[in-house]
Amino acid sequence: MSKETSFVKNAEELAKQKMDAINPELSSKFKFLIKFLSQFPEACSKPRSKKMQNKVGQEEHIEYLARSFHESRLPRKPTPPTTVPDEVVSIVLNISFNIQPENLERIKEEHRFSMAAENIVGDLLERCCRGSQATGPGRPRALGPWTGTSWAHPGCLPRSG
Repeated sequence: MSKETSFVKNAEELAKQKMDAINPELSSKFKFLIKFLSQFPEACSKPRSKKMQNKVGQEEHIEYLARSFHESRLPRKPTPPTTVPDEVVSIVLNISFNIQPENLERIKEEHRFSMAAENIVGDLLERCCRGSQATGPGRPRALGPWTGTSWAHPGCLPRSG
């Protein structure tokens, strides 16, 4: 976001109100996030919605962020990929790996489930990495508690440099 972006003066209170209406258990965390974004608006990611891009830092944007903050914590069930393996895969499995013909369909189906699970692992890693990246040189991290000297993100390695 550009440095001209700023949040409304009552952003923290709005954050609490909006999250109280969605999930009160997340209110203090979301309020903390909005406090951070109010101080470092350049750390705020650009909204995908063109309509919302003109409202960054305003009440409507804070409500949008509250919904996203809540939804990002909901469990996600993987869905199997819809790709259908080529029949040549069965031939390669049978000849190269000595997989018996009666097991081929089961193995291909289990592989699809494994690919879906890998997608979830990748999503979790992306979330962790996004949360541990600095917002710029000498700037606090986007997520994590204040340790007194820096922003920490549990579960991720500190950045070097």
